[in-house]
Amino acid sequence: MDTNSQTNETKKAPKSTYKTLEQQVSDMEMAFSNAGMDGIKEVMLTVGYTPERIELMQAGVTKVRTLMQAKVKEDADQKAEQEVFDKKKEAISTPFVNHRKLVRIQFSADVHTSVSLQLNGEIPQAYPAWKEMTTNFYTQISNQPALLAKTSTIGITAAVATAQLAALTDLEATKSNLKKETAEAQAATQARDEAFDDIHPQYIEYIKFAKVLLADSPLLKALGV
Repeated sequence: MDTNSQTNETKKAPKSTYKTLEQQVSDMEMAFSNAGMDGIKEVMLTVGYTPERIELMQAGVTKVRTLMQAKVKEDADQKAEQEVFDKKKEAISTPFVNHRKLVRIQFSADVHTSVSLQLNGEIPQAYPAWKEMTTNFYTQISNQPALLAKTSTIGITAAVATAQLAALTDLEATKSNLKKETAEAQAATQARDEAFDDIHPQYIEYIKFAKVLLADSPLLKALGV
């Protein structure tokens, strides 16, 4: 019999010590909620954990929980605004790509128009450069009557150019809203993290004292240990 193989098969995988933020907050809520239990509060009082101190730590965890919920809301607001922005941008980009292809064919031998409409090269992926190119394309067509007369024959009329430019203006407003929502989501994350970083070390210290003072006591389970 291959005893080494048997031993390897019966070995248990190491238990993961990783905990999500939700799990860590739940652990703190459980510990401080049960800190007032008989058999725990008297022992922990000997190292300075008065009811008032426990209450303050509970308040600290409650603050984290509240800020976690606020972050969820801000993340949802940001995601919703991002979706609005993406849809509006796509509504502009799709016809722009097609219009650019048509104009490239129509003015393939016209260097001036190619330069004026920025027809050479690829469409930029970065938003600022994309917006600049798209805006320039329709602005040049709108402002040059001779050019507009030619593009109108392939479906890029004054009305089309005007509509695209109006959509770009609206998109920029949406972009500003998205920046605002993104900033608020980042601020919510920072506030939550700061609150957590304030209370978690206090919880860790409390648990360390509890492990010493309540060693081998079943009451440790009430503290999540």
